[in-house]
Amino acid sequence: MERTLMWDAYCRVIRNKGAAGVDGMTCAELKDHLKAHWAVIREKLLSGDYIPMAVRKVEISKPQGGTRCLGIPTVQDRLIQQALVQVTTTSISGRLLYSWETNPKAPGH
Repeated sequence: MERTLMWDAYCRVIRNKGAAGVDGMTCAELKDHLKAHWAVIREKLLSGDYIPMAVRKVEISKPQGGTRCLGIPTVQDRLIQQALVQVTTTSISGRLLYSWETNPKAPGH
């Protein structure tokens, strides 16, 4: 859990704003929440014991009529999701670039 990775994820979550999840915590409240609880959250993540909270179900109107369900995760879970996206995207992008560079017979898409 690199500090810069988590800071980048935090900045993205704050920039994206978004509604509160089932816990009611807003983006504005996230920083204080992390200051108070980060040690426990981090330990659960590293030990594999972290369990995301349920998502808040919201029905939104579709342009053609009707509705669809949208699941809104908690701000804390969005932070963790964003950090994981950054790690996996960087890892996968590096491998794909490497495989394309080293395999001249690979089809170029």
